[in-house]
Amino acid sequence: MKKLKWMPLFTIVTSFFLIVGCSTSNTSSNTTNNTDNVANSKNTNEGSAKEGTPKPKITLQFGNIYNEDHPSGKAALKFIELVKEKTNGEVAIEHFPSEQLGSESEMLESVKMGALDMSISGTGIAGKFQKQYQIFPLVYITKDMEQLNHIMNSPLGEEMANKFLEENGARVLASNWIREPRVLFGTKPVKTLEDLKGFRIRVPEQPVWIKSWERLGASPTPIALGELYTSIDSGIIDGAETGISYYSSNGFQNIAPYVMLTDHVFETNLVVMNENVFQKLSPENQKAVIGAAKEAGEYHIELVEKSVDEQLEKLKNEGVTVIDVDRDKWIQKVDGLGLELEDLWGKGLYEKFKSYQ
Repeated sequence: MKKLKWMPLFTIVTSFFLIVGCSTSNTSSNTTNNTDNVANSKNTNEGSAKEGTPKPKITLQFGNIYNEDHPSGKAALKFIELVKEKTNGEVAIEHFPSEQLGSESEMLESVKMGALDMSISGTGIAGKFQKQYQIFPLVYITKDMEQLNHIMNSPLGEEMANKFLEENGARVLASNWIREPRVLFGTKPVKTLEDLKGFRIRVPEQPVWIKSWERLGASPTPIALGELYTSIDSGIIDGAETGISYYSSNGFQNIAPYVMLTDHVFETNLVVMNENVFQKLSPENQKAVIGAAKEAGEYHIELVEKSVDEQLEKLKNEGVTVIDVDRDKWIQKVDGLGLELEDLWGKGLYEKFKSYQ
């Protein structure tokens, strides 16, 4: 009886060791295989990294108020593409369009403080940070896009950019992202300066805008931009001045079907970068980023010119009356106004601008 009881126990113990042995052998085999697989994966990844595009050494954040269908949005994408190309992928840019990171002024402040690497700012906003840029809303301080581009790439433009860097710790990479010309529009036609007398025009509540339109003979009326449509529709004012894209995209053709091609103000966008971040780039990549910004600026000009022509044609087809004015007479009317307002941007700057005309 005792033998019968011990036999199963012996069998069980023997079986246990056989199972453990097999299990250990399988585990060892699997571990070896897994190690080989990891090693193979690591080698593949290393090979892939060597064969593929190098990872960027730095990624910059770039803020923009425009959407990516706007000329400035398209130019921003072009800039990003050119930076990648010119730096061989060492510098990457992450784009934040459509005011994702704040207003134009807020983003420029962030660049100044180092909270944002780069942004686009119009000269009007830049004037809050460096007063020389406040001269651009002065009507007819520049006559056309070509002249403005020439000034911004001249020693005068360089002087303004250097002063901006000195006062804000932010570098102007490019200043040739020229905006579309501003035009006059309204509920009635304006063909001559005589027609402009008493014309109630909406303007920003800033001295340069008010004084400019007073000199031309209009009756400037400061009104918030958000109230512009209802102010025209209700007859509080006769019209306003803006870029043609703002006019068409906001439906002003439905209530103010006259567009006067006054081309009275030309401004530009500045591509601005925090200086401490800029200095982290190698000299070669600094040169590449500046070159990319300027090349994208030339592309921006092409887009704007094409956009203006297409929109004017579209508006004419929609029944808008487009009127050419004798701009030479308008220019003569405001001659010397810059001297009266030079406290806004600094003595001598107006004369320097005039020397380029």
